[in-house]
Amino acid sequence: MRRVITFASVGALGAVLNLLIMAALLGVGAHYLAASIVATELTILSNFLLHERLVFHDRLGSRPFMHRLLASFGFNNIETLLRIPVLMLLVSQLQINSIVAQAATLAVAFVLRFAFTSSVIYRNRPEISPPRTAHRTEERAA
Repeated sequence: MRRVITFASVGALGAVLNLLIMAALLGVGAHYLAASIVATELTILSNFLLHERLVFHDRLGSRPFMHRLLASFGFNNIETLLRIPVLMLLVSQLQINSIVAQAATLAVAFVLRFAFTSSVIYRNRPEISPPRTAHRTEERAA
C-alpha cells in the first residue's frame, strides 16, 4: 500500500508540474496540443526519476537502468498517443477547458500507469535456483 501511495504522490506532483508547464506554454501562445505534448514529455522523465528514487528503489536490480528508462518512456508515450484523441474530443467537441481536460485524462491514466510500471518495469524477478543433478539426488538418498 505504501508503494501505491508514494506512486500516487509522485503522479500528483507530476500532474501539477504537467499542468503548470502546459499553462505556461499556453500563456506564450502555444497550441494546446503542442503544450500538452511538451508538458507530458518533460513530466514523463521527471516522474521516471522520482519513481527510481522514491517508489521502486528496492527493485532497481531487477533490470538495467536503460531498460527501465526505455520501457517507461515507451509505455508513457503510447499512453500519451491514446490520451491525445480523448483530450482533443474533450476540448473541441465538449468545449472543456484544455487544462481541465488534460487533468482529467491524466487522472484516468493513473491506474494504467501504476499497473504497468509495477508489474512490468519494476517487477520482481524470481530467484533462479541451480538445477538439481542426479549426483546430488543420489548423495541425499545414501
